[in-house]
Amino acid sequence: MNKTTLALLLLLSSQQIALAETYYVTDQSKVMLRTGEDTSHKIVRTLPSGYSLEVLNTNLATGYSKVRTQDGSTGHILTHQLMDTPSARERLPAIEAEIKALKEANKKLSQDADAALHSKDRTALRQNVAVLTRKVADLQQENLDLHNQGTRNWFLIGAGVIIAGILIGLILPRLNTQRRKDSWGSL
Repeated sequence: MNKTTLALLLLLSSQQIALAETYYVTDQSKVMLRTGEDTSHKIVRTLPSGYSLEVLNTNLATGYSKVRTQDGSTGHILTHQLMDTPSARERLPAIEAEIKALKEANKKLSQDADAALHSKDRTALRQNVAVLTRKVADLQQENLDLHNQGTRNWFLIGAGVIIAGILIGLILPRLNTQRRKDSWGSL
């Protein structure tokens, strides 16, 4: 009996998994407009999401706000059910229209840019490229000349140091021998 029950449970659970599909919660919701600040008060009417209200005051202790509807009637609604911007469903058509207009403007700008490149401006651009290429070549040559001049300067400085070292090497021993002769000769 245990094996039979287990087999039946496995069969039922596999069928539930096979039937599982993905669904989404709708963004349409109804909000209750009440005569007072708790659920015991009578519901005056239900308001759809995105409905425009004027908030008259808010009671932080109860979590309700007193509101006026578009037709002038007043009531109480939970404060956390209010938004300071219209619902996404209300804003969506305007945003889609704006995206469409921006895509069209982008397409037109791309076409205008392509047309400009294929006209006489293309010749001017080629001339500018040639001038800039020549300037780059001149600057590269100037950089090479400066590098060579720096290398030459270091070579000359090194040669000067070697010559100064040789001269000092020749002069210093003579200074010491003259002092020694004077020192020994005076004894």
